[in-house]
Amino acid sequence: MEPFEMSKLLKPLLENMELTDGCWGSDTEISFNIPVYFNPDEYFEGVHVHTNENEDYINLYLSYDFEDNMVTLFGTYNYAIHSKGGNGYDDFTFDIPGLDDDTRKHLEGLLKPERDKYIRERWDEFANVPFNDSKPDTDMSLENDWWLFKAGTSREEIWHWFDDNYSKGVYHLLYKGS
Repeated sequence: MEPFEMSKLLKPLLENMELTDGCWGSDTEISFNIPVYFNPDEYFEGVHVHTNENEDYINLYLSYDFEDNMVTLFGTYNYAIHSKGGNGYDDFTFDIPGLDDDTRKHLEGLLKPERDKYIRERWDEFANVPFNDSKPDTDMSLENDWWLFKAGTSREEIWHWFDDNYSKGVYHLLYKGS
């Protein structure tokens, strides 16, 4: 199942988009439900949702993968017996990398508060991660793999990752607290 046009599809989503029910699919990916407050029949080819004739519906989700720094918009069209001759569903995914910069920035802005919350939780966990500091003239390094980082990764390299990915930077994490 394909959308007619990405720009036509995203217009009603972006105008009043809200994200609900954040769910971690893995250590690096979070997905959110997007409530559908528009007529999906106008935006998706082959669906028949906006009717009293069946119980079909569409679920839309927005996810962010920290490791790949990738935003994905995906959904499921759930149909009942009346519309397609049997119960079932079709999955579909939209190509977010093809979006214009303004739309991408808007979607990333919606994810920012939850992304920061998750990074803050990882930072708090980071305080208890064991480091090897047996070489006094070098930066400490991870004893074991942790989250996105392999054993042997320097503390400074991890701080740089937090600085690049937390909206307020590593200084805020180090000195401003919660």
